[in-house]
Amino acid sequence: MFESFSLFIETNELDIDSNIKITIGNHLRSLYDTFEDYYPVNQDPRDGYLWVQNPFLTNSQHKLCLREQELLLEISSDFGLQSKFKTMSVTKFWIEVKDEYYVLFEKAMKILLPFSSTYLCEAGFSGMTHIKTKTRNRLDATHSLRVALTTTVEPRFDKIVKTKQAQRSH
Repeated sequence: MFESFSLFIETNELDIDSNIKITIGNHLRSLYDTFEDYYPVNQDPRDGYLWVQNPFLTNSQHKLCLREQELLLEISSDFGLQSKFKTMSVTKFWIEVKDEYYVLFEKAMKILLPFSSTYLCEAGFSGMTHIKTKTRNRLDATHSLRVALTTTVEPRFDKIVKTKQAQRSH
């Protein structure tokens, strides 16, 4: 299983305690079970969702309701979208058609980004370590962390300036 770990033990002639072996075995079984929840062994997660990778393929094995199938048919018959699809990545394509085909976009993003919440969590830890330096040490970093994690939102400065009351002189 861990060839390099086994090799390390053999070359250094180490004797691993049986409790450690049991702990490692339990941990590996736990990891296996967790992955099995995300990706069942006897089930291919791509079954019924091949339309996400290429919406222009004709395949009747979709896990879509009738309205979603109609939208997919509209996409697949649009030659303009087909030429766009050839020039960009799958994710960018779905972002491109987001406004017109939001239902399919939302479903495609759930399939393409199964661990998006994990990324946001990791980005939060990374942002927190950057914020909590010796020079910027605050007890409450909520506002700074919110700004660090919302990189996709552009501030509307004109609206902020209009709602801000100018400081009056005394």
